[in-house]
Amino acid sequence: GLDDSVMTQMSDHLGCDAEDMAAAGEHIEKHRDDGNWGGRRVAVLERSLKRVDEGLSTGRLPEEGALAQAIRGLMQEHAPEDEDDGEVDPFEELGVVSGAAGASDAAGAAVAADDLLAAFMDDDDEEEPLLSDDVQLFSEQEDSDEEAEAEEESEEPEPEEEPEPESQEMSPVDAYELLLSTCWVDGILDPAEAKLLARKRLELTITFETHLKLLREMLERES
Repeated sequence: GLDDSVMTQMSDHLGCDAEDMAAAGEHIEKHRDDGNWGGRRVAVLERSLKRVDEGLSTGRLPEEGALAQAIRGLMQEHAPEDEDDGEVDPFEELGVVSGAAGASDAAGAAVAADDLLAAFMDDDDEEEPLLSDDVQLFSEQEDSDEEAEAEEESEEPEPEEEPEPESQEMSPVDAYELLLSTCWVDGILDPAEAKLLARKRLELTITFETHLKLLREMLERES
């Protein structure tokens, strides 16, 4: 069972209250499984010893006195046993068996591997006809789909080409009149556009009389 005296001394030293102690005791009793800890006894003991050792090294647990002696006694009592005096066989750790036993095991493994490979080969042979049938079915389906698409394309009427509207070129007079309307703002000719108008009038071969006529008509429309 649990050493209540050691637990009481530990809780007093760490400053745990009664509620924390009750919760810890309940957890231990629930999962202890008569010391087996659900088949994880070694892992639980190693983790517990590691935490106690950390407590001693950090000063949270006393290094001297009756409590320290009790703690070290528990650590020695539950320390993992070294069955092989610390010597580890690397071949055994890697699963390599030497001698005749290793040879026989290797031969048995080779036979088992051959049997397993043969079983897979048999399965592949059985599945090949099914796969070939599936491939043939898919190829026939694709051919039928392509034929249906070709028939639909042949049935669709070709769109009639719409005649493009003949572009109507703007006459020089109309182009100059448009430019004149943009340069004439609120009955006043923009001085910055005067040179532009004069140059365009010469380029479009517009006479000065035509210029005055267009200007007069524009002013009459605005008035």
